[in-house]
Amino acid sequence: MRAYTLSRAVLFIAGGLTLASCGGGGNDGTFTPQPDTTPDAFSFIDATDVALSALVTSNTVTITGMDAASPISVSGGEYSLGCGATFVSSPGTVNPDQQVCVRHTSAATPGTATNTVLTVGGVNGTFTSTTAAAPPAIALERVFPALSFSQPVAMQQAPEDASRWFVVEQRGVIRVLANNDAAATTTVFIDISSLVGASDGERGLLNMAFDPDFATNGFVYLSYTRSGSSVVSYVSRFTSTDGGQTLEPASELVVLTLPQPYNNHNGGQLAFGPDGYLYVGFGDGGAANDPENRAQDTTSLWGTIIRIDVSTVPYAIPSGNPFAGNARCAMGTGVAACPEIFAWGLRNPWKFSFDRATGALYAGDVGQGAWEEVDLIENGGNYGWRIREGAHCNIPATNCPPAGLTDPVGGVRSLAGVGDHRWVCVSRHRH
Repeated sequence: MRAYTLSRAVLFIAGGLTLASCGGGGNDGTFTPQPDTTPDAFSFIDATDVALSALVTSNTVTITGMDAASPISVSGGEYSLGCGATFVSSPGTVNPDQQVCVRHTSAATPGTATNTVLTVGGVNGTFTSTTAAAPPAIALERVFPALSFSQPVAMQQAPEDASRWFVVEQRGVIRVLANNDAAATTTVFIDISSLVGASDGERGLLNMAFDPDFATNGFVYLSYTRSGSSVVSYVSRFTSTDGGQTLEPASELVVLTLPQPYNNHNGGQLAFGPDGYLYVGFGDGGAANDPENRAQDTTSLWGTIIRIDVSTVPYAIPSGNPFAGNARCAMGTGVAACPEIFAWGLRNPWKFSFDRATGALYAGDVGQGAWEEVDLIENGGNYGWRIREGAHCNIPATNCPPAGLTDPVGGVRSLAGVGDHRWVCVSRHRH
């Protein structure tokens, strides 16, 4: 299928030159000048990297120096007198001060430059566009085709070890496979399914984080929920005693716990940042619209991303945390703002990632039903839930106070009941 790119250039034919002279000699004392149908030189702003099947931004020029109708013609495109709906390629006549639009078809072959030349009164204006190179083809390809997994939620490699992959299964098992597309078998790295219990919905083993010194100390941190009469989130350290081949379930050292009032919104992502500290995401406690407004309550760990120093037992609080001077929050709550908190006002930061080039922390936060968001997580940031969903008022539905809230860097419109999500806005770009 041939793809075309249309461009529109707009020019204005401006009225121009009138001459008068006092008479003398043997005539009646007046001189009538000949009409000027030759405009001054004009040019268009060229377009580069024109996308296939896209309209080029309109170009506008003003033609000066003529005061009478002049012939007009075009090659390599079409024009419209008065910029109406009808475009023609045949010669015509343009009047002074009449608007003219030019439509240009770019080449369908990437990297090709094409010209449209508009001629008015013998003067040419050339518009050149260059079609952008075709983007690389993107396709999904099945990897490890001989393998299948049960409830996989994460896939990681150990620091400085590209020979293996570790697949986290929500049911409470981490499996190891060789980094080879022909891999046909896996081994069990750890099985804590007896601790996890229920792994339906948003409960279960949710993620893992290798200690940066894993090759030396054998430490791996897991985020999971235990389900009994109630749901409790655990962040625990497990140790390998066989040179990194497996983790010993009996080696569990509980770092912290957070009781969950509902079954959903348990967060679960954890990762070491470039600063060497452990970051953990927790949801707002669950249900709909954060009924207890926990994400705005900094005396609890619900609806937050925390940052802790696990190089000591018990964990320490990094001095740069926004509430670093307060007492640690036992079981996730305290009488003052929790010093573990790095950022808050989040609904359920299920996944986040550090930019490998800049160290910036980006998180995906799920919305209630209208807006999903991507946040640039910064120290001390309040990302607005439940006051706002993305960059939009939630509770209250209108006139929500923006003071002290951090906008997302990207948003997704969730079309409830349609089963469709569309990227529709990037609210701002921050360096």
